Amino acid sequence: MSGLASKSIRELQTLLEAGSCSSSEIVQDIYDRVQAVDGELNAYLDIDIEAGLAAAEEADRKRATGGSGALLGIPVAIK
Repeated sequence: MSGLASKSIRELQTLLEAGSCSSSEIVQDIYDRVQAVDGELNAYLDIDIEAGLAAAEEADRKRATGGSGALLGIPVAIK
């Protein structure tokens, strides 16, 4: 699913809860968007996509087995 990078946290929570997307899809879409625009913005010094995808896959597993949490599966950037 594309366009996830422009969604609010609440919208992403709703999509995750409905099973309309996965945390892995969210991380990949955000990463793709950052790669497309960060050359101009220089907003990030480092992005560890492998760790981000691994954390997203773990969140997807937790959600699949009934796990929940306000931010479970929502990626966070620290500046």
